[in-house]
Amino acid sequence: MPVEADLTVTLTIAVLCSAPFRGVARVTQNSLALMSEPPPSWRMSESTSVPDAAEPRNDTEVARPPNFELRNAGAGPDPLTLEHVTSEVDFAILLLLRDYHCPKCRAQVQRVESKAEEFDAGDAAVIAILPDTYERAVDWQESYDLSFPLLADPGGDVNDEYDQPTRFGALGRLHDFIGRMPKAVVLDLRGDAEVAHSYEGSTPADRPQIEDLFDTVEDLQAGFVFDCALVEC
Repeated sequence: MPVEADLTVTLTIAVLCSAPFRGVARVTQNSLALMSEPPPSWRMSESTSVPDAAEPRNDTEVARPPNFELRNAGAGPDPLTLEHVTSEVDFAILLLLRDYHCPKCRAQVQRVESKAEEFDAGDAAVIAILPDTYERAVDWQESYDLSFPLLADPGGDVNDEYDQPTRFGALGRLHDFIGRMPKAVVLDLRGDAEVAHSYEGSTPADRPQIEDLFDTVEDLQAGFVFDCALVEC
């Protein structure tokens, strides 16, 4: 390195380490560290590639879905388990909701209700999971008369097991209405149950279209190859 360049580097480091600039140095170091990692809002599994920042996340995973048993304020048995759902249909679409008060969540379940017959025809069950009390889930059911299960997950444990995203760190984890973001998960329940597709919202309004979820189920049906070890040929 030329002498002039070496002197410039030495003087720059000395200035940054002086009292008025120590904060700048720390910010620079932190910024470089953050630039070397993907944004924390991207939740990735080993089989999921980094999505384009300009596109909504639309991740496909191959993983075993966690089982659950939750009180059901909507249609179907109460409580409802994933094992029961698996015995009834080939596909399940889990809508991981944000909060009892969330207007986007309320609108979403009403839109799904308008398409319920299409999902039934595709041998798919829609299951909404509200991270709130059973009494509040009953209040929703009385308001919207949903023809699909509406499960109450008071502690948000099942939603967390399905990696529902949150924002704003500890504050977001403390208050669902502030931090919890929506997520949709498509389960393929034929043979060994798998998480076939998931969509994580980065904002309260970032949700997949109902038609897109239905198309996902149809694509899975079309791509199914019969395995005589699993079904009768």
